Amino acid sequence: MTKITTYIFVGLFMLLTACQKPKSENKIAIHTNMPFSGVLNYKVIPNNAFDKSGLMYSDQGAWFAYSLPDSLTEDTGFSGPFLMTQQNGVWSSANLTALKFKNTKWKSIATKSYNSHLEQIYSNENLELKQELVFLSGHTALIKSTITNRSNSNQVLNFSWKNQPILAAGLQLKSNKNTLQINSTKTNAVGYIQFPLGTSINSTSTSYTTQNTS
Repeated sequence: MTKITTYIFVGLFMLLTACQKPKSENKIAIHTNMPFSGVLNYKVIPNNAFDKSGLMYSDQGAWFAYSLPDSLTEDTGFSGPFLMTQQNGVWSSANLTALKFKNTKWKSIATKSYNSHLEQIYSNENLELKQELVFLSGHTALIKSTITNRSNSNQVLNFSWKNQPILAAGLQLKSNKNTLQINSTKTNAVGYIQFPLGTSINSTSTSYTTQNTS
């Protein structure tokens, strides 16, 4: 079997530390053999900015949170982030880091929450995509995606990241190389999304997409 692993760092900082960005780690381990799995149901795909029909997962004292999707959609990724820094809590997007595969249709999704992280597995006849989300600190979350070829033949993958429509008022996006910066007119908090090295981002003030990666 062939595996490909990618990492995305998501950081949220207050004004005093807005000039800092999350730093990449050479070796990152997510411990899945943790107790208390599935205690809380973190499943929701928000319909609007203030949708609080589901629970949000946060850790390490972070002021932003994520949820698991409650159904299979065309894009993969976690719901959110939910921002606790403005308007008494608001969804930035239904999925701000949607991972899109060209000519690939997923047949099923299995989700699980731990006291340490969130986990979801997309699968079809040939491929398995495992995504894990863990908070490295109160400022930084890591999304780890591992794609496994389960077939006996070579598979051609063409994928990119994008955002689903912005839900929160006042958010503005700006890209620089492999980093996306998120500013808000409602708060002094500044967010960063750091994609794998070599990723190129095309962005407007409300949307972005990375160049297809294969």
